[in-house]
Amino acid sequence: HGGVEEVLRCLYNHPGHPPRLPGSMGTSSGPIFPLRLDVHNNLIQDHEGLIRRVESSGGTGAVQLCVTVGDGPAPTPVEANRPVPYLWVFLPRFAEQLQAAAQAGQHPPPPQQKRASERHEKHHKKDREKEGREMEKDRKEKDKGSKDMKEKSLREAKDGKDAKVKIEKRGKERDKEKERDKDRDKEKKKKKKKKKELCGD
Repeated sequence: HGGVEEVLRCLYNHPGHPPRLPGSMGTSSGPIFPLRLDVHNNLIQDHEGLIRRVESSGGTGAVQLCVTVGDGPAPTPVEANRPVPYLWVFLPRFAEQLQAAAQAGQHPPPPQQKRASERHEKHHKKDREKEGREMEKDRKEKDKGSKDMKEKSLREAKDGKDAKVKIEKRGKERDKEKERDKDRDKEKKKKKKKKKELCGD
C-alpha cells in the first residue's frame, strides 16, 4: 500500500488538484469536487491506519479522504470560492481488500504472496515516514505561498491606491496652478487697463 500513499502524495502536491468542473462560458473555475480513486480488492494492509497516517501527515484541514462502504454517494462538489483541502479524494469500498478477506477466512493468500507482502511492508516502512515528513513540509510551503500571495495582493492594492492618490494630487495641483495663472492674467489686465487710463488722462 506504499504505492497508494505515493499516489496520494503526488495528488497532494499537484497544482491541478482537487479537480474542477467546467465553469460558465467554458472557463475552468467551476465547482470543485473530490477525485475518485478505486483501489479496492488490492493487498492493502491496515487501510484504516493508512487513512490516519495520510490525514495526520497533511495536517488539520489539509487532507480529506472520503471512504464509503459501497460505491457512494460521493461528496458534493463545492463552489470555487469555498476553501477546500489540498488533498480531496473519494475512496469507494476502500475497506474491501484481499488481505482483509483472507483474514476473514475467504480466499487465503498463498505463502509466496504473504512473504512478498511482508517484504514490501518492511521495504516501505521508512519511506512512509519520510513521505509523512515531506508532506508536512509541502503543506507548510503551500501555506507560506498562500500567505505570500495574499501579502503581494495587499501590497499591489496599496500601491494602486497610492498611485491613484498621487494622480489625484497632481491633478489638484494642476488645477491650482491654472487658477493662479488665471489670477495673474487678471492682474496683468487690470494693470494694463489702469496704465492705459493714466496715459489717456
